Amino acid sequence: MKFHSFNDLYHQIFREVNATEKKWLSFLPELINRVHSEELREALSTYHSDLQKHAKKFEELFEEKQIKRDKSEFSPIDSIVLQMEEVLRNNESSHLLDAAIIAYLQKIEHLDVATYGTLRAYADLLKESTLKSWLKEMVKREAKMDLLISKLAVGEEHKTGINERAA
Repeated sequence: MKFHSFNDLYHQIFREVNATEKKWLSFLPELINRVHSEELREALSTYHSDLQKHAKKFEELFEEKQIKRDKSEFSPIDSIVLQMEEVLRNNESSHLLDAAIIAYLQKIEHLDVATYGTLRAYADLLKESTLKSWLKEMVKREAKMDLLISKLAVGEEHKTGINERAA
């Protein structure tokens, strides 16, 4: 892929983030149905609802910023989702499956935080203040989800985490 301008790079990463969000929207219901922990199920359900709202915002931004669509819709999380699908196929619902789901979720959340942060920095360089503000909120949302699933994994002061239950 050849970039002719910084804007081309910005739009490509934007397309990839959009593809990632779409992939999540289609895959999260399957995860929600398979998790063992009610707490994890609630966290994923809330996250799915948030993603639905953000998907609409992406559509608006594509129109507003005149970002061309990419037919391939490559998502950086495609290989992680394939791994998760295999894990779901080969394991029954249990604390162990929940621990595996969390491990893969954390990979995706870290990627999302980094990507939204990059887009926010690019929006700043391109003087897109409204978009920069929205992207800053997206970084916060992804970091909050990462923190939540980390707490579910390791537990809190008076609560055993999923990883310990799986061990």
